[in-house]
Order: sequence, then structure tokens, then C-alpha cells
Amino acid sequence: MVFLWLAAVRKSKDEIVVLDRPHDLIKAEYSRNLNKEDYGRMVIAEKLPRGQCRWVEMEPDDNGHAMILHDAGEEVKDREDRKMVAAALESGASIVNASDTDWCELEHCGTLGRLGIKVTHLLHELCQGWWERKRKA
Repeated sequence: MVFLWLAAVRKSKDEIVVLDRPHDLIKAEYSRNLNKEDYGRMVIAEKLPRGQCRWVEMEPDDNGHAMILHDAGEEVKDREDRKMVAAALESGASIVNASDTDWCELEHCGTLGRLGIKVTHLLHELCQGWWERKRKA
């Protein structure tokens, strides 16, 4: 499912990627979690020279995590997720999630609704099941 979604994004002229300036917090996250040969990084690399990218401004806090300029921003406990929330807030884009259960929790507690952010879960049933087991533990 993830590969099929990435392949569709790669082929689409309408689908864009959202990245930040001037600190490249999102690119740094992808660099930490994906090898240069990973398909997702290849898709991003192809979108950039085609102008299929939306740049957003974001500033890091004293610890290098993106600041969320919204009252509900403090509800995003995973500091690494803050860059995606800040980018979604500024761009109006939805967040696409493969398997991170933190997004299920933020939906459940209403944080994403208060922020006006939509998450598209590529592996919804799998991720939802993991999140439910995690909550019961």
C-alpha cells in the first residue's frame, strides 16, 4: 500500500511534497529514517526540480524541534512529530501516515481536529490495531 501510494504520488503532476525552510527539519527527518536508495526519498528528489514542492517557513525551538504556533501545539507530545504538524498548519496539506500510532492518538484526543489537520492513514486498520493495543497496555 505504501509503495503504491508513493508510485501514484511520483507519477502525479498535481501531488506535491511539503518541505521547510530555512532549517530543513523535514529533510533531516527523512535522512535519519530513510536510506538514499529508499523509494520515498527518490520521489522527493524527483519532485524538487519539477517545482512540485511547497516550501513552508518554520523555526526550531531551543532543542531543535519545530515550534507550533497554535494553542493546541503543546498537545503534540512527540517532539519529532511537531515538524509535520507545523508544516501541515502552514501549508494546509494533510499528513500521510504509514504506521505511526501517535497520529491515531492525536486524532482520538481531538488535537488534530482543533488544529484543523487531517491525517490520511495508508495502513489504517493495521495502525489502528497497533494503537488500540498500545492504549490497553
